[in-house]
Amino acid sequence: MSNLSAINFFSENIGITGFDHENAPFMTFKELFDNSIDACLKKTKTEWEDIPKKIRVCVNFENLDSDEEAKINVIVSDTGCGIPLESIDLLGTLFGTNKKLNRRDSYYTGQFGVGLKMILLYVAQNSDEDIKIKMRMGNKIWKFKLLCNLKNGTFYVGNSESYEYDYWEWVTEFSVSFKIGTNIEFIQEKYFSMELYSEACIKKIQSYLALARLWNYDIHINFETNLRREILYWPDGNIEISFQELFKEKYLKISSSKSSKYKIEIVLGFSEHNSNKCLLDENENENEEEKYEQKQYEEQFGKYNETELLDISKPSALKSGLIHLYRFSNDMPIISKDTDSCDIVTSVKSFIRKKGFNFGMKLTNKNNDEDKINYSNKLSVFKDSEYTIPVLLVPSAKYALRTLFINVRGHGIQYGTLGKSSLRSNVGLSVLIQQTLRALVKNAQSQFPNEFMNIKDFNLKNSIEIYSPIIAKNLASMVVRSDSLVFKKGLYEIFSKCDQENSFKYSKLLEGKDEERLKEVFCESLTKWFSRRCINSVIEDKTNMKEFCFDSEDNNVENEFYEKEMEQENIIINGSYYI
Repeated sequence: MSNLSAINFFSENIGITGFDHENAPFMTFKELFDNSIDACLKKTKTEWEDIPKKIRVCVNFENLDSDEEAKINVIVSDTGCGIPLESIDLLGTLFGTNKKLNRRDSYYTGQFGVGLKMILLYVAQNSDEDIKIKMRMGNKIWKFKLLCNLKNGTFYVGNSESYEYDYWEWVTEFSVSFKIGTNIEFIQEKYFSMELYSEACIKKIQSYLALARLWNYDIHINFETNLRREILYWPDGNIEISFQELFKEKYLKISSSKSSKYKIEIVLGFSEHNSNKCLLDENENENEEEKYEQKQYEEQFGKYNETELLDISKPSALKSGLIHLYRFSNDMPIISKDTDSCDIVTSVKSFIRKKGFNFGMKLTNKNNDEDKINYSNKLSVFKDSEYTIPVLLVPSAKYALRTLFINVRGHGIQYGTLGKSSLRSNVGLSVLIQQTLRALVKNAQSQFPNEFMNIKDFNLKNSIEIYSPIIAKNLASMVVRSDSLVFKKGLYEIFSKCDQENSFKYSKLLEGKDEERLKEVFCESLTKWFSRRCINSVIEDKTNMKEFCFDSEDNNVENEFYEKEMEQENIIINGSYYI
């Protein structure tokens, strides 16, 4: 395809790259910011390697009171590797890029050099502006423009100028301006005014910056805008956020290390609780604020009745919950709503569908309680950037909202769209995501047993708690009604070994005539004995099953299954658990 043909194609179909009229401001920021992140990652062994890594993003609006003249200015500055002299000409080619993909220590979000050209193409189509570039080279500052000629299908670098400088804290700076009222009818219908539309753009940009900062924690990021400060999450402009700050001690982090072209990093955080007491904060003192939140949850979701058995065949027996999934590719967010075909989303759903039952959750249809779960103040910056997966949770779970961050790192990641709104389906990647997720949830199950209790185990535990006292009460009544003192003393000796706390009480009660108290103590001991025996029996059955599958020479299928399970566990070498 010739350069002219390619430009003509993208001119007619620029929307497929994400640059439609609604999203053009965000996509312009995104492409420039992604390039700055890549430049900061590449700055080792360059002229500017001693300068701290930092990026400044400025998004300003003009003439918002005039729909026809409303305008956006996007400026992104960084202290990255800069643009080598020999690479400047690549800016004038459609697929030109100086990013090398054969390096094993760096992963770039951009690969083909198309993003910057799509900005220029959109600007050329909808205004008479261009892209201004300012860069440091040696002891000089160079300024030039990147231009596009739609008639002959060429991108080219305009005339440049240079001057000596005493101090400039940046290495490279890109500046873009264009009108935002091209599709004014759509904006007025959806946002009602240019001001509300511009605020929506700023919120989306802040969300992207915050999500990117979670993984690029060694790069200082600053954001500035001329809109009202009330819509800013960080009024001073410095984007400071971390998993520790978001979830305190209630999150787990894990990464895969299996020989693969991809590396998976997953963080699971808990951010919404209900009224049931749980291991997660059994050592915390319950204050008035927590009581108020618990009361609110009960009004929204109802209180779990522990005297009722869980009928796992009925969805209503499980508790409504949500998983908010945030997707990343090479440390950069994927926040498009066009996600149903994304490999990360389908992998998570497939895991829950196949294995979720073992970890106290199952997929469900659209959750009617979705609007009732409020974002915490710290998570509200991410609102509308998540993919929501409605689930049903085991009633013992305390946290109705689980937040999942999945970062896929690798060279040559394949996207499902030119706008990078999803990852293309890949069997190897899907398997690796599910294996890593399984290892994480399995560790979470051991740390937070009430949150991820196997639904069958919960039903069994619930049955034991309900029926053990009933059986024990009936047996205790039979024992007390017996006229045989030898029989009672025999039981006394047995129970003295099983329940040493009440052994002294037995000897006193058997000598006396308080039958009601004797029946009460017998019932208490029998309940403990039944519960202990039932639970131990289940544990022994599970242990024997695993030993049988490993030891039996006649069970090759089972052996193969458990070997695969063990192999899946070995993919994890770097796991951090914050409890």
